[in-house]
Amino acid sequence: MLSDKKQSFLFIIIVWAMALGMLLLPETAQGLYGLTPLLAVCLMMFLIVRDGYSAEGWRRLGFKFKGRKEYILALLIPLCSLGAGYAVYWTGWASSLIPPDSWIKTAIYLVVYIVLGSISALGEEIGWRGWLLPRFQWMGRVTSSITLGLIWAIWHYPAILGPRAYHSSGNRWLVLTLFTLSVVFAGIIMNELRLTSGSIWPAVLLHGTNNAVDSVLRNITTSSSPMLEYVAGESGWVPVILYGAVAVWILNRNLRMKRQRVILEL
Repeated sequence: MLSDKKQSFLFIIIVWAMALGMLLLPETAQGLYGLTPLLAVCLMMFLIVRDGYSAEGWRRLGFKFKGRKEYILALLIPLCSLGAGYAVYWTGWASSLIPPDSWIKTAIYLVVYIVLGSISALGEEIGWRGWLLPRFQWMGRVTSSITLGLIWAIWHYPAILGPRAYHSSGNRWLVLTLFTLSVVFAGIIMNELRLTSGSIWPAVLLHGTNNAVDSVLRNITTSSSPMLEYVAGESGWVPVILYGAVAVWILNRNLRMKRQRVILEL
């Protein structure tokens, strides 16, 4: 039986290899990119480790709906962070906001897209927060969260640096740096929501909300200027700062609560 450490390394190699392989597929098949963590989980659970044939293997994925406040945070954190980024961009660049015909319809669209975005994010989250994060705890809570955030960011690199560039506006290396920080900080938050709730669903909701808010706000924003990539959205400095602040706060808070529980138990 492979240890959690060996399983983790093998999973990372598989999912990164799949991500690189996706660049060889035609553009019509690029939607499969987000499913590579799920595909790697299937390989690990049914062919390599084979814990997919036991109840314990499925339990570790965290499919049960647990937690309460974690779902509220999963909605509010990306809504406030990305919303602030676009607000700064609209204020600083004249005529960058394109008011929609109906703000009510826009709000409804946001709700629908949060649901659809969460469904889309599920394939990734089963891999990162469902399968890998519990097996990363041999590193310790803080180190595992930061490391997983970096691994998740690097997984995006082939899509950003490849021929069909994702986030292609502006200076690619500056965007890559900001995007990496954003993903690491957001990943830490999602990891903490997963660990405190014992469920992957808060992480799925935050991931889906992040994508939905960015898509909806980008649709009502003129994007001719590359400054949009630098200020708002997934690679904007405003969300990076806010996600970073929340990541530091939530890590400190949860570690402090953990130490308090240990003292009480003693």
